Amino acid sequence: MASTQARLPAGVKLILFDLHGTLRQCVPSMHESLLAFAQDLGYSVAPKAARVGILWSKAHWASTDRWLDSADMDRSFWTSYTRQYLAAMGVPEDQLDEMASSITDKFTNDYAPRIALAPSAKQLLWELREQQYQLGLLSNQREPLTGIAIELGIIEYFDFTLAAGQVGSRKPARLIFQQAITMAGVQPEEAVHVGDNYFSDSMGAQRADLFPVLLDEQGVFAEIACDCWTVRQLVDLPALLPASE
Repeated sequence: MASTQARLPAGVKLILFDLHGTLRQCVPSMHESLLAFAQDLGYSVAPKAARVGILWSKAHWASTDRWLDSADMDRSFWTSYTRQYLAAMGVPEDQLDEMASSITDKFTNDYAPRIALAPSAKQLLWELREQQYQLGLLSNQREPLTGIAIELGIIEYFDFTLAAGQVGSRKPARLIFQQAITMAGVQPEEAVHVGDNYFSDSMGAQRADLFPVLLDEQGVFAEIACDCWTVRQLVDLPALLPASE
């Protein structure tokens, strides 16, 4: 059982980073925009209910076992997704259909987030490289990650990148993690995975016998993430790493 307070064990050589939601962020996020759109419609979501919504969303995407093409993610897909999200946050049943339809329209017409690198990410990656850690970039997306890493200005920090589509396996399945440590030439007990989704990142890392570090900025997983190391910001990661000898 991992402690959320103790340092990671000595011998760590490889640190794997999740991409979407961990290093790459949408500003504002879909969750923030959903709450704002609901507010525009006269419905205010309490903070606790909002966290339940995020938890539902994380579990939903972790349970998706196939890649969705644009043809799959049409208006009906997003309306259904939004309806379930609202239901998880406690929106009354008699309001769900109308709100889900209206919010889907608002996303279609008004959602244009800025894509950004997580705060302090470059400094963190530079420091980890200076400390001689191998770094890998993982994602559940189908397409290779090289282009995105170049656009974000972080490709130079990584020894390799690995997309689920290149392996035919998505987190939380073991295979993508096993492929990553094979590429790095390390053993599972020498590798750490850092990600923002407990259900796919942390549980998947544990299944593959890697050390899981969960980025939980809003404390969404506080009640269930007792079996992994947890940070609220990426800049907190070095404090968990083994002390330098």
